Amino acid sequence: MDNIFLVIRPSGAGKSKTVDKINLPDNFIVRHLDKVICNHNNESRISQYLNRIQNPAFFHKSVNSIRKLKDEFPDKKLIIDIGAGSIDYTDCLDFYSNFFKIYLHADKEILYNRILQKNPKETRDLKEYLASEYSPHRIKLYASANFTVDNSKLTIEQTANALEK
Repeated sequence: MDNIFLVIRPSGAGKSKTVDKINLPDNFIVRHLDKVICNHNNESRISQYLNRIQNPAFFHKSVNSIRKLKDEFPDKKLIIDIGAGSIDYTDCLDFYSNFFKIYLHADKEILYNRILQKNPKETRDLKEYLASEYSPHRIKLYASANFTVDNSKLTIEQTANALEK
């Protein structure tokens, strides 16, 4: 699946906002996989949908949505913001190994504090956050990235600028 670039990272890192800020040539398109999955499955809230169908089925919806995007835009390069639900399934590593992966890295405590700022009602403590966002298969996925940007101290605009290069 050439011409597909996946942006991966733990929750709370500003992945979606960052990819929206990238200045791209006309032959590139940005898509947010969670939104695409919602659209393809007539769903309004991704978290409720994920809870209802669970990780294996959600991962397969992710795979199908990526393939549909490739078919829909055969002459474009796709930058796809991969939501957390699409990488929660432990068997996702094989499929995602076929793509160029961009990993947005940040200090774990900084990420957790961003989560708390974004959602003051966050129920996970730091230990629970780390256990879910840095599970063994996710660590392998992050480590397999072809390109990494550490945005611990970068603004969203600075991170987008780093990705443009």
